Amino acid sequence: MSNGQRDSVDGEAIARRHPAVEAIRRRHARAVLTAPKPPHRGEPDDDQVVVAYVDYETNGSVVALVDRNAGDVVTVQEAPVAFQLSEEEQRDAEALAAGDDRVIAVLRDRSMNPLTRLYFPPSVAPAARGHRHAIVFLRPNERERHYAVVDLSAREVVDVLSRQALTGR
Repeated sequence: MSNGQRDSVDGEAIARRHPAVEAIRRRHARAVLTAPKPPHRGEPDDDQVVVAYVDYETNGSVVALVDRNAGDVVTVQEAPVAFQLSEEEQRDAEALAAGDDRVIAVLRDRSMNPLTRLYFPPSVAPAARGHRHAIVFLRPNERERHYAVVDLSAREVVDVLSRQALTGR
């Protein structure tokens, strides 16, 4: 098992036991990042990892600092950042897009050839303002582009746009 895999498995398993992390996971949250804690000047290189979670109900981010040697969570804090999509979130967004009737109609049995990124829609329905979104670039050939906007919090495709509709060009 590589160190990155060990960070992910051990760090997240330990973080999940913390009451604050357990509370957001019960609502609707997912770990999107697990990485070694960046060293600070003068601090020893220890066995701590950072586990970042997305809370889909609030579109908030929570970060747990985990000491794997002690098997304990050092701290859990809300973070004023939006972490990039995890690979799991990208796959979920692409699967939701692939099953949408509008996307199926646009692709006409061609490959989706997706590229998926975190997205901040310019105008969102009031009920979805605190939701986390992805945009799936649909690239069935070299010239044609369409975009599926996926609400990851609600687990649904909310819009399918042409290049013109998205960029104005």
